[in-house]
Amino acid sequence: MIRVALVILSVPVVLGAVLILHPEAEEHGFPHALHENLFPSCKVCHAGAFDPAKGPALISASAKDCTGCHNGDLLARVDFPAASASNPFLHFDHAPHVKGQGIDCATCHNPPGATSKWNVVRPQPETCINCHGGSEHLNIENECRTCHPRLVEATTVSEDRVAAFPKPSTHTAPDFLSTHGKLAEAHIEACATCHSRDLCETCHLNADSVAAIRSLGRDPRVAHLVADRNGTWPLPESHQSPDWERHHGAAAAATATDCATCHTRSSCERCHGSESKVAAGLFQPIPERGVLLANARPPDHDPAFRIDHGAAAASQTLECASCHTQNFCEKCHAAPSAPDFHPRNFFARHSADAYARDTDCASCHSTETFCRDCHAGVGISPENAKTSAFHDASPMWLLQHGDAARQGLDACASCHQQTDCLRCHSAKSGWRINPHGDDFDADRMGDKSLLMCSRCHFSDPRR
Repeated sequence: MIRVALVILSVPVVLGAVLILHPEAEEHGFPHALHENLFPSCKVCHAGAFDPAKGPALISASAKDCTGCHNGDLLARVDFPAASASNPFLHFDHAPHVKGQGIDCATCHNPPGATSKWNVVRPQPETCINCHGGSEHLNIENECRTCHPRLVEATTVSEDRVAAFPKPSTHTAPDFLSTHGKLAEAHIEACATCHSRDLCETCHLNADSVAAIRSLGRDPRVAHLVADRNGTWPLPESHQSPDWERHHGAAAAATATDCATCHTRSSCERCHGSESKVAAGLFQPIPERGVLLANARPPDHDPAFRIDHGAAAASQTLECASCHTQNFCEKCHAAPSAPDFHPRNFFARHSADAYARDTDCASCHSTETFCRDCHAGVGISPENAKTSAFHDASPMWLLQHGDAARQGLDACASCHQQTDCLRCHSAKSGWRINPHGDDFDADRMGDKSLLMCSRCHFSDPRR
């Protein structure tokens, strides 16, 4: 964070064409105390402070005036630094204070308890506050523009000086990051004294859409100071709720602009895919910017979900796809590449699971090839259907197989083709045995697909 300062310019301490702006005027500038008996008043050297008509400069003495004493004979010559420019970060005019208000120089330039007006010091901000009001110098309630321009307007202030701005006490509060937004909206001009939008943009991904931030303007000094700074995104109080992950959708839909402060589209797309309506309102991912989220395991994905997830996957395919790709499913459900999906010795007892349909074999296996090749190889095939182990060696299987076919026709298809059925159940040839039960609705089936009826019938069987 760019530190904040409101810097007060001292009344220049001068002699000749010299303006001294050192932190401690008496120690590093003009030695006023040594000249106490030489000048009747401050006007001798600072006429401009009393009457602007005498010139814009606050100094009126010349170098020639100094050499009257410091000529090398009477006193040693003294070389003072060249005059400094006025403080570019301060709006201050001496004349209204001295001439308009009748304020004596000592009021601002003498420290408390001074016994001589020649004990001159640089005025501190607190000196101004004594008259202009305010609890402390860096209080956000102060009217900063009274004394200071916006930072973006003070273009001659050095980058080093900007970096050294002191930090107000409000900026050190534990909750400042989460509460500074409301302060900024209420006191944006105070923020503008020391900040530009370049600082805000290190955290606020939606800075362009926030009016208060846009109003600050850009500044190349601040941009350079924060170029390598990472953003900070504290966890909001609402996000600390135990059920936030499951119920954040309503809040996001209602206040997507708030989400855009910290999140880009990738935050939503990690779980909800690219179709998320909230994600569409956020910004595209910005390298190394914004909160990075990891996919979270939903609460219902407990250890048993690995076995029982089939129904949920079948009914909520789009929801699964928000986190998973087809390759994720194939790690288990592509039998050739996932041989560990079935428990040990499953081959010896797979028939019960296949018949009961506890698992969907067809999700990995082709019943027309995978099952038939194996069953035919071990002698379980339609050529020996009456005595095969698959049909329980039931002598009445031929008359009883209809119930099994109606309950699980896909199991029959692992060995049989449609032509096997049509040998007996076609109206075109064979035994012409009706395969339909008593409750079969021919009209309803015909309305759905006459093509299916044509497998066994030459014409519409409803006529």
